[in-house]
Amino acid sequence: RPLAHRYLRIAGKGDFYHEKHLSYWGLRNLCRDFHIIDYSHKVIAEPERFGVEYMLKPGSTKHRLARLVATTLPWLAPHIWLLQKPASIADAG
Repeated sequence: RPLAHRYLRIAGKGDFYHEKHLSYWGLRNLCRDFHIIDYSHKVIAEPERFGVEYMLKPGSTKHRLARLVATTLPWLAPHIWLLQKPASIADAG
């Protein structure tokens, strides 16, 4: 992040880069107490069904590449997850 801080200062767009992005495995670890329902591949495979065809035009090169990445390298694809509390957590709360 120091490089990002420096870039923002030089560009006059701020002093600090506040975001701290997590890796796929870091996100999985963060969500370890929940059941993860992963919609990533479904949304990429059927953009019209999920209303995202404005970002991912069906049949386009971008769409074919996104499907390939989601299938073969899921940690590189966008993560569209629903988190569900396990019954033990839901009952305790």
